[in-house]
Amino acid sequence: MTIPSTPPDWARWARRRDDTRVKRQAAQGLPDFWIDFSWADLRFLTGQRPEAVAQGYLDALGKVQGRPFSSESAARQLRIFRDLGVFVAKADAALQALGEPLVKEAESQKRQRVVMFSGHRVDRPGRKPPRFPASREAAATEAIRRQVLREKEAANGAEIKGIAGAANGGDIIFHEVCRREGIPTEVLLALPATEYAAESVNDGGPAWTERFRKIVRETPPRVLGGSKELPSWVAGRKDYSIWNRNNLWTLNAALANVHADVTLIALFDGKRGDGPGGTYDMIERAREAHVNVVAIDPAKDE
Repeated sequence: MTIPSTPPDWARWARRRDDTRVKRQAAQGLPDFWIDFSWADLRFLTGQRPEAVAQGYLDALGKVQGRPFSSESAARQLRIFRDLGVFVAKADAALQALGEPLVKEAESQKRQRVVMFSGHRVDRPGRKPPRFPASREAAATEAIRRQVLREKEAANGAEIKGIAGAANGGDIIFHEVCRREGIPTEVLLALPATEYAAESVNDGGPAWTERFRKIVRETPPRVLGGSKELPSWVAGRKDYSIWNRNNLWTLNAALANVHADVTLIALFDGKRGDGPGGTYDMIERAREAHVNVVAIDPAKDE
């Protein structure tokens, strides 16, 4: 039987298909109560009155007749509509008819909060124009601390954690601030620690190197790859480097947390930067994923 493309034809096709299935199940002495739930679902989507929708689910429940059954499958779909603000009155009526809670206990718990960080490295001596000069470290640290405390307050007692790389400048400051405020962090490195330090830490001077070592001693990092060489399936992409890939990895590591609100704090001067895969790239990717972005200009006081 060919599946039609238009909604009215689909409804007629579904009815013919289900009529055939009902007859086959009845001939075998096995009435299929899921067909009745399918019709209840159709009434939910097309009906206007919540009480009529509820009756459809009550009728379906009456066909179960003591057989093993869980209404959670139907309830889960109804809660999706309810959470989206679509057909809320009908969803509430249907859930009550099924004897299912409007909100699952796990869903009513406080949401986890995940705070990502991406930011400029401290300027090398003589950089022109300056972006994050060493003289701005104290001001940048205080600005990052204020934003971290705002996120902690927004968590309202729920679990909160930070995620960042460990380059000199903003990354290291973020980890240090979080730890002082009792917030655990994950350290994600694009390269193994020694190679990463050579690329992104050591040129800031021995003090930054020691701070980096302390962070990775206290929290063993997760490492993206063993070298700067890209996998063959992305090696040919234009203006793409391990740092772009690292940004994607970091973003997805944050978004993979279930029931989490994600914020990106970015120490960012508003310019594209020196090359691909920097803070500008991370901000763009975060916004595409509808992540809340808070930008701090290292050259300005908040």
